Amino acid sequence: MSLMRSQSVFGLVAAVGLLSGSPAIGLDISDYSPAMQCFVDVKKCNYLIGKRVWVRPIKLEKVAICPTDYWQRKSYDPDPCKNVRSGTFTITGIQPRQYSNSFVVKLDDGKSALVGTDSILSLSLSDPVAVAKSLKEECKRRGQPKIGMTYDEAVASCWSKPLKIVKTTTASGVQEDYIYGRGHVLRFTDGKITAILETAGR
Repeated sequence: MSLMRSQSVFGLVAAVGLLSGSPAIGLDISDYSPAMQCFVDVKKCNYLIGKRVWVRPIKLEKVAICPTDYWQRKSYDPDPCKNVRSGTFTITGIQPRQYSNSFVVKLDDGKSALVGTDSILSLSLSDPVAVAKSLKEECKRRGQPKIGMTYDEAVASCWSKPLKIVKTTTASGVQEDYIYGRGHVLRFTDGKITAILETAGR
C-alpha cells in the first residue's frame, strides 16, 4: 500500500475501529483531542514532533513507511513503501503537500522515512506490547466478574465500566444489561449478576 493510499484509507478505518469497543491504549481520538485535530488539520500535528510513537494498527490495516524521496518516483516505478503492523519510530518533522501530508520520521537504524499523517489514528504514544502486558496483569489482579456480584463489584472487576447499559423493566423485576465490546454482556436482575455472556470468534 502506497503513502498516497494510506492517506485516504488508514485514518478513517482506524477511527471506526477504535470507536467500536477496542481498549483505548493509544492516542485520544475524542472530537477535540490533539490527535483528532491533527487528523483533520496537519497544522495541529506539531505537538508530536520529537516524540517516539508505536505502530498500533486497527483490525487488518497497516501503516506505510516510505523513503524520503517517495514523491520524486515515477508513476510506473514499483511501490517502495514498507507496510507494517508493528514497530516504532520518532517523529522529527512534518512535510506538507497539497493533497497528502507526511510525518518525517527517524527509524531505529538512523534512517529517515515518511509516514502519512492520516496514520496518526494507528499510532500510539505508548508501547502497545507493554501496555497490553500491564492491562493483563491488572485484569488478573482485579479478577473476572462472577454470578451474584453487584454493580459496583462488577465495575471493580477486570471488565470495568461498560460501553452502555440497557435497562428493561417488567412485571417480574428490573433487568439491566451491561454491554462491553466484542459481544461481552453482564446481565443484572434486581441488582445482581444473573448471566455472563461472552461471544467467541469475531
